[in-house]
Amino acid sequence: MVATFLRLQGFEVTIASSGAEGLAAASDRYDVVTTDLEMPCMDGCEFIRRLRALPLKLVPIIVMTAQTLDPSQTRQLASCRVMTKPFDLEVLVRLLRSLVTACSHDDRCGAICRRYAAA
Repeated sequence: MVATFLRLQGFEVTIASSGAEGLAAASDRYDVVTTDLEMPCMDGCEFIRRLRALPLKLVPIIVMTAQTLDPSQTRQLASCRVMTKPFDLEVLVRLLRSLVTACSHDDRCGAICRRYAAA
């Protein structure tokens, strides 16, 4: 549902059904990564830890969760934006646009970032 809504708002969306699929897709260039904490095979904190270990630029991460975070999760997610479910999809769109606008990638993705920000 979220992916469909974001596509209608002009975003290009790639879906991964698990943390392992998300990591495999991470070799592509993304402006923002969204994840849940509850996923098959690998929880969101582990996914984020492994994603941050990849030799990629520091991509912004939005964590969407219905969980109440414990102190260790709060520390692990300090570099992420956390949205508690249920959340307002318009708030997610505004956050995504602000993160894409602030994109610090090199010139190869600049046109894409500007297009997303203007969407």
